Amino acid sequence: MFNIEQFPINQEFIRMNPNDHIKEIEQKLTSGSAVYLLCKNLAYLFTPEDLWMIRNQDQSIKEFISDKPSLISSTLSYTREIKDLFNQFKDIMIKNERPIVIEEGGHPIGYCLLSDLLQFSFMEQFYLRSYFFSLSETVTDAVTIVDKNGTVICWNTPAEEMYSIPKDEIIGCRIGEHFEPEALMVLKILDEGRTLRKAYHTPQPNKHVLINASPILKDGKEVIGSIAAEQDITHLVKLNEELSSAYTFKPEDNPLKGDP
Repeated sequence: MFNIEQFPINQEFIRMNPNDHIKEIEQKLTSGSAVYLLCKNLAYLFTPEDLWMIRNQDQSIKEFISDKPSLISSTLSYTREIKDLFNQFKDIMIKNERPIVIEEGGHPIGYCLLSDLLQFSFMEQFYLRSYFFSLSETVTDAVTIVDKNGTVICWNTPAEEMYSIPKDEIIGCRIGEHFEPEALMVLKILDEGRTLRKAYHTPQPNKHVLINASPILKDGKEVIGSIAAEQDITHLVKLNEELSSAYTFKPEDNPLKGDP
């Protein structure tokens, strides 16, 4: 959704030496700057929110951090893929709320605040949902999405019109409550994990559809749901049946039949 340039990396920080006095960090933080330092190959980050813990201290930075392992910052390896940054952050956010982002070679380029990342994640999810549901209402096929338990999480307007089932009656319910389970392709996809393209299907005795269906995979592996898009061809099937019935060949209709 978002590109890497929008990932919330704060690049406003000052690098200091662990032998500097703690008062120097206090001055930088008071002015609104963040401070980064490296001590014994361990990274430390101080932001203005940390002023409360360093006020009235009279020692070097090295002495101040020597008995405070909780101040050690985790690091994120910078990548051009937002997904990779998210995966790294997911693994360390429980341990540390302010990881430092480093380039190849260990050079720091900025830091992330958990609050900024949560806001970024929320907005990304908000936009993704908005785009997705707008797309589902734009297509002419009936779109059905179920989670791994078979609960309907998307049922667009064409689906309402095709099956005469309003959204508020089916979303949040097991799809098997409205259809015979053996007739539901989305449930078969959940069980089998396969993909269908333009498959003929009869979800109800009076409904004929061409269906595209796929499993929804988490990290490309675990099936967490399935999606089906159905094109109603009932009128075409009925028309074909009527034409076939009307033009069924009968021997007595043979115009060549007669006496030689």
